[in-house]
Amino acid sequence: MSDDVTIGEVARRVDRIDDRVERMDADMHTGFDSLRQAIGKLSFVSHEVYDTSRGADVARFGRLEADLRDEEAARKTSEERAEQRDWQVRVALGVALFGAVLSVVVAVLSATVAG
Repeated sequence: MSDDVTIGEVARRVDRIDDRVERMDADMHTGFDSLRQAIGKLSFVSHEVYDTSRGADVARFGRLEADLRDEEAARKTSEERAEQRDWQVRVALGVALFGAVLSVVVAVLSATVAG
């Protein structure tokens, strides 16, 4: 009989459990309130600031694209000039070779006529 639990003891245990649950509930509410405050203190960017920043990014991207197009045009122009120079060198070498052959022919003809 000494191990038997009385109704009063059961009531005290239930009260202690209720107290623990109430403390846990209060702790949870305190934790959620602190989370709400922390989230509230976060600095979110306003639409105006975001739009301004976005506009600056778009403008910067446009300038980069324009620079890229300019570089591509300059490279293309440089390649075209290099091709023209190659053609001019080929023509000059052809004219020089023709002149050399012509001068040899003239020298041979003059040597034949003079001799």
